[in-house]
Amino acid sequence: MKEVFKFIEVKKQEFAKLPFCEFLQDKSIDPRQRLAWAPCLAPFVMNIWEVNKYFLREEPTSDPIQKIINKHTYEDDHHYVWYLEDMEKLAFDYSSKFSDSLRFLWGKETQRTRQICQKIAAYSFQAEPILKFAIIEVIEATGNVVLSLTTEVSRELEISTKHNYRYFGEHHLAVETGHTTGTDDIEILIENIELPEATRKKAFWLVEKVFEAFADGLNEFYLYAKSHPIEPPLHDINLAQNHQSITAQKDESLQALSQDKHLGYYLVEAGLLTPEQVEVALSQQKRTGIHFNEVITSNNWINHQTVEYIIEKVIMPEQEIIMAS
Repeated sequence: MKEVFKFIEVKKQEFAKLPFCEFLQDKSIDPRQRLAWAPCLAPFVMNIWEVNKYFLREEPTSDPIQKIINKHTYEDDHHYVWYLEDMEKLAFDYSSKFSDSLRFLWGKETQRTRQICQKIAAYSFQAEPILKFAIIEVIEATGNVVLSLTTEVSRELEISTKHNYRYFGEHHLAVETGHTTGTDDIEILIENIELPEATRKKAFWLVEKVFEAFADGLNEFYLYAKSHPIEPPLHDINLAQNHQSITAQKDESLQALSQDKHLGYYLVEAGLLTPEQVEVALSQQKRTGIHFNEVITSNNWINHQTVEYIIEKVIMPEQEIIMAS
């Protein structure tokens, strides 16, 4: 597996030299314009959690590599919440007719981006765990490259807007280490796995193909950003009016954070519970006095680890940001 990791690193360096990456680093361009491609990312962001759940994850399993993959898919499952927040903060949350939204999401401008998840799903379907691991390593590598650059753009924006951009900024980058495991000891252990020749060739092929899919997506982003000027540019935005809007949103969010429905909201958004299950759980909580968390886990709708992860990694950071702002 060591050779596969080396190949991924070589491809990562090539990936970082794409015109899109140079575009993100061009400080002569308004920072918001450098993120003008963000709407095109929607098909990937909103689909990757399903790829995680239905193609990369496999439960139950006794395979140690698959267990690592499963853990990763849960940790990587809810980033779309940050994306939706940032789309509002960037003023990209446009109103449009339903038909226009469909034309955009399934049109030529997002074709390559849609194909990223489609190809990952196809490559992962019934693949052995070590090959899935190689695929995820490429996803992590590409994410690390792009987020390292968007974080710098976000820092520029934060100076003017006073917003914290969780998806495009440091918050997301902090969890995208560039590796599936996030720990050196496990990475070394997997690196030393000897692959059969057929598996090694397949891994190299998959690495090439997944990098190619992401490169096509970035080229699509680049063309979109170059052909869609942002109006008005950042320096013309009425920041006072924007601040007033954010203050109102903060007050509403603080009120929501005090309610037990807050956890249920995130679990529904993540596709882990249905709205009906949340209503049933709240009813049981009211009737029995048992905490909401215990109700949903005792009903075997979700496990304790997932609930703890949502609280620790999603809800608590959001609460801290709101309280600090």
